[in-house]
Amino acid sequence: MMRLVRRTLTSTMWHGDGDPDILIVDDMLGVGDQKFYEKSVERILNFRHAGKTLLRVSHSLERLENLCDRARWLDHGQAVKIGPAREVIKAYQDSGAPPARAQGFK
Repeated sequence: MMRLVRRTLTSTMWHGDGDPDILIVDDMLGVGDQKFYEKSVERILNFRHAGKTLLRVSHSLERLENLCDRARWLDHGQAVKIGPAREVIKAYQDSGAPPARAQGFK
């Protein structure tokens, strides 16, 4: 049931009221099977290549680096660093902060 709900949510985001310019995605890509994950990533990449904005909320540093150009590291709601995704991820890793937990496939 949960997978169906999340697939419906994803479909609504893409086929809802027209063609959005901003897409907000959380860690929900950690659910579903490999095919669902690959289809979701393909849609996200197409969205980005169209010059649109993606707001990605994730604990997966690898996904952030692969899907985002810029990042914002938040700690208890406060911005610690904002900039190119690789630089922000490196600063996070170098800070001694606990490793982010990777979810889903990859």
